[in-house]
Amino acid sequence: MATRQDSNREGTLAAVGCVLAVLPILLLLSGAFALADETALQPYVDQILDPLPEDDPVSDRSAATEPLGRRSLSTEFRYYGVDRKDLGRLDEFGLIGQWRRETLNYGELELSGVLRTASSDISLLDEDGSGGNLTFNQYALPIGEAGYLDNTLGLMRSDTTAAIANGYRINLPSSFLNGARTQFVGERNSLSLSYGQVGTLEGRYTQTFDRQDAKLLGVGYEQIVGLGWAAGAQLWSLRDDDDIPDHESVAGFLSWADPGGRQEHILRGLVDSKGSNGFWYDGILRRGAWLHRAGLYRLDPKLLWTDAPISNDQQGVYLRSDLQRLEYSASLGFDLRETNIDDRDDRVGFREAIGFLSLQRRLNRLSSVGATLRLADRNPRDSSGSSARRGYRLDTYLNHRFPLGTGRFQLSWADYDSPGSDRDRFWGLRWDQDWLVRPDLLFRSTLSGQRDEDDLGSARSMEGGLMVQGTPSARLRWSLEGDYVRVSGDRALDTDAVNLRANMDWRFARNWRVGLELNWNSLKLDQQVALFDDRDETSVFFTLGYDLQSGRPIQVLGGTPGDSGGSGAIVGLVFYDDNGDGVQQPGERGAQGISIRLDGRYLRVTRADGKFDFDPVAAGGHSLRLGLEDVPLPWGLLDERPIGVDVAVRFETEVAIPLMRLDQ
Repeated sequence: MATRQDSNREGTLAAVGCVLAVLPILLLLSGAFALADETALQPYVDQILDPLPEDDPVSDRSAATEPLGRRSLSTEFRYYGVDRKDLGRLDEFGLIGQWRRETLNYGELELSGVLRTASSDISLLDEDGSGGNLTFNQYALPIGEAGYLDNTLGLMRSDTTAAIANGYRINLPSSFLNGARTQFVGERNSLSLSYGQVGTLEGRYTQTFDRQDAKLLGVGYEQIVGLGWAAGAQLWSLRDDDDIPDHESVAGFLSWADPGGRQEHILRGLVDSKGSNGFWYDGILRRGAWLHRAGLYRLDPKLLWTDAPISNDQQGVYLRSDLQRLEYSASLGFDLRETNIDDRDDRVGFREAIGFLSLQRRLNRLSSVGATLRLADRNPRDSSGSSARRGYRLDTYLNHRFPLGTGRFQLSWADYDSPGSDRDRFWGLRWDQDWLVRPDLLFRSTLSGQRDEDDLGSARSMEGGLMVQGTPSARLRWSLEGDYVRVSGDRALDTDAVNLRANMDWRFARNWRVGLELNWNSLKLDQQVALFDDRDETSVFFTLGYDLQSGRPIQVLGGTPGDSGGSGAIVGLVFYDDNGDGVQQPGERGAQGISIRLDGRYLRVTRADGKFDFDPVAAGGHSLRLGLEDVPLPWGLLDERPIGVDVAVRFETEVAIPLMRLDQ
């Protein structure tokens, strides 16, 4: 064991040396970029909207001296290390670089690269090794008056138009490819062609492409027909996969939307070359303050789609209605779902019916109340009856704004009955509080307790959490978060769990930024269990970045007026909103691996903590679209439309995207 650890230490030292050797080279390239165009070194400054003091080194520079076309160059060093008690440690080093340039006749050019090396002696983690990838993107290359091209060479997603891939109940997943893609976008149609080698992303905070033998070829087309009608299709052809047979899959859609926005209907279908098929329909109807949704779906058991697993072998129907007014709101709906739709003896399926009703009422300007009732009836499609379950859950809550902040008190009951087995009963109490202390400080606390019991005994749990966030200046953000969970009872192992996290992001000098995140997790059992011991885990995530920005926006006759040419950034978080209040409370975890697209082009994937960022971003209005195919059911968005974001010059715009349960 000692020899193995020594080997890992030597590998780690070699990795550190390699990364530290490359980092100065990239910084020297940054300097060379500056020397080649000294005027490009200084970041863009909007002296009309935000004049600089006279002693600022760039205050006397005219905007006319800025080179034409926005441009940026950035490098970032990343280190992630985790030490697990008695299991080993993982060290991951990464280096990320990105160059972007806006041109007059060739669109926007982007070149990005990633280097990663990791060493681990944790037997459960197979993350040793090094890797890297280089990606070139060209956005909005003009093609006369017909439209423009978006081109990619390198790492990409097997994108399928959102009209096909993203439904309310059925989503088609995408794959990571290393290859080439081009997409023509016209005023009323689009055509895409993709080809690449299938693979996966390796790494925690710095991810590189691990290629496989499979190849994927795709062709997609979308057309706006007119009078609210649109149609499209996507073909994917998979070859040489180790686990999935060679096949072709074709998906298509036909949609109609009322020009007044009162109703939308979209029908999608999927068929593969092995003879399996499926369809799903989603409809939206708006009547006054009501928003009604309805849909049905059926997917054959062996239906194939690229190399990614899809939720086949199911059929169902759903209905949901939402009412939103200033004083009150309501939601109600039901889901009927069935699996093992061919009644095969070698599979276990079920029939499930779920209904829910949610009511919220604003009592006055300080208080509101609400309740959600969820009914469920699940029956197996075999003779065992082992998974049959029916019952209800009721959640009631009160929101009240106190002088010291807003509190949310939630009381929950649940009662489930399994025929021929135990009866499961549950109750819980939760208090979430936002504390008003200072404008630059945010305090959030949570305290909850619950009891779960059946005919064999009971289990009790208590949880407390605290989150503190500070923004003493536009250049510095920090946060502290911790929670403690205690589980006891004759139905559960007596357990104590503690999770602590500290985070800091600081732009400490012009063009320089640093980030630090520290985590400590402890899990202790009052009695030892085979194959499961006490767990202590400590991790650190460190970043050091350097950014250069310059250039004036390219304005052509007929272009958008009032473009100041300044830029800012978008810093976002995607999280699972357990209590449905739209705010991340202590203990609510971030969603990892969710794709986010800015303005339908620029792609980011949420990190292990659910965070993502776009930097730099031109000032003004933009849109973010969540890759719903990456979100596990029953989580999703109540509104799948793109999220509007306004970016201010030289400011970071924060965006929090809560994922809600669609079955309540």
